[in-house]
Amino acid sequence: MGFVRALPSAVAYSASAAIARAIFALGSRRAAVSLANLRIAFPDLTESDRRRIARESYAHLAWGAVDSARSTNWSERTLRDHFEVVG
Repeated sequence: MGFVRALPSAVAYSASAAIARAIFALGSRRAAVSLANLRIAFPDLTESDRRRIARESYAHLAWGAVDSARSTNWSERTLRDHFEVVG
């Protein structure tokens, strides 16, 4: 994941989201499970809305992976900018 730290932030986030959305579009077993869970949780949503939520969940997971890879070099100030600490 070292290459992720070398990329500019905008590139890292957009590339990781594009890859994640492509993986979702390939229709893996995990994508099918995501859609099945969304059908159960949100029976009134259209299939298109469930697909959009699932696809964007993949993108958010990718952004979290980018943050995780990059956070090893973050200062305390940068960490505080990215996270809200309550309590």
